[in-house]
Amino acid sequence: MRNKRLLYILLMFILVSCFHGTDVERETTIIQNDFWLTRSITDNNYALLWSTDSLAIGGVTVISESIQEIESNEDFIIANQLPQYAKGDGIQLNYYIIDLTKYQSPHRETYKVYEFSTKEDFNAKKNELGINIDIN
Repeated sequence: MRNKRLLYILLMFILVSCFHGTDVERETTIIQNDFWLTRSITDNNYALLWSTDSLAIGGVTVISESIQEIESNEDFIIANQLPQYAKGDGIQLNYYIIDLTKYQSPHRETYKVYEFSTKEDFNAKKNELGINIDIN
């Protein structure tokens, strides 16, 4: 009986410690299928997550924080992002295309992410894929 009580206490401790520090206030909006735009209310940073959970709890980061602009249609999500440690004038944005044309929920491996460091390369891939949405 004592061992069961110790096991129960240990289990409760593990569960509480697993969730410690995860209660950051977030606002989450579905963008497309299982892709969620999440915003940290404390620092107003946006990130794109993939999650099959209806509340987007947990999930996999597709584009880390500092998304500046994002658009989507049924086949693609496009976004630009301020680099994590960007400072000063003339900062180059990172550009992303998430190809959903072969996406089958809940199989994460069926979407494709393209990342670009120049708008020219981003636009060339957009044209190649026939994407008719745009961002600055």
